[in-house]
Amino acid sequence: MQQNDFPSAEKPWRRTVEERILASLRKTLNELFPAHFAASRGELQLGYNRLVRQPEGHALTHFENPERISYGPVDPTVTVTRANDVSGAVRLVLVSDACYLVVLGQRNCKISAGFPGVLRNRIEGKLSNDTRCVFIKGGAGDINPLFLPRSDDPQDDFADMEAMGDLLTEKVLAILERMAIKGGGADSLEVRSKVIEVDHRFIAKESVTLGATSILINGDISIVTMPGEPFHLFQDYLSDRAALPNTFFFGYCGNEGYPWPSYVPDVMSAARGGYGASDTTQAAVGTGGRLLNLGVS
Repeated sequence: MQQNDFPSAEKPWRRTVEERILASLRKTLNELFPAHFAASRGELQLGYNRLVRQPEGHALTHFENPERISYGPVDPTVTVTRANDVSGAVRLVLVSDACYLVVLGQRNCKISAGFPGVLRNRIEGKLSNDTRCVFIKGGAGDINPLFLPRSDDPQDDFADMEAMGDLLTEKVLAILERMAIKGGGADSLEVRSKVIEVDHRFIAKESVTLGATSILINGDISIVTMPGEPFHLFQDYLSDRAALPNTFFFGYCGNEGYPWPSYVPDVMSAARGGYGASDTTQAAVGTGGRLLNLGVS
């Protein structure tokens, strides 16, 4: 993707995205290989909770945080899933972290892959030309990045984005180094996906469709996905209650063709309000818990 790669009336952006996804899938089908999976995790706090609880109980939304105060609660977990080919070469590094990608801010109109783009370039450059690094957001619905530069010259903001990407890269490389003794497994892959309808939070007699997908790799790596922008607490709940040591939560994952459900807050955040917890939601309060149960059942 290039800086001048903008949509037009003749070729809207949606069509371009669909074409590129289909082209990637065709390429992938021609390059399949036996994969051995392993997983691990570490901790690095890259974000803060933008819904800051006030003494009287409600939440005040902090979109800006120039002092880089580590408002909580957050989930600092960084998860890494690695896939090796039969020769032992690392072919995939899948990284997940619960943090928004809005480092550059709305005044910066440059097209950028953000700090995950920095991570991808660093990891792929460090390992090999055959390695692909992919970043997936976890429960980042209420977590803004600690690095939020807002200079008069947006071009200067890229330095902070690079710094955040470098911090994440350092953590991921350390996790991969610890995983070096793990050969990985290629025993089984199970996928289950379900969809439910729930009441609309604000519009009577309207419903919202959402779903969850569960992935189990080799019986010891599990992934639960949730659509929309789920809050970090669902990631905490899943990690605390998981029966497997390597259980990961991926947000922003629609598993069917339903409309984007926007934010999915936990019950307490919905009660306290703030951006992403109140008027920017669609699904009835409690939906996130239902989806999480759906994913682990």
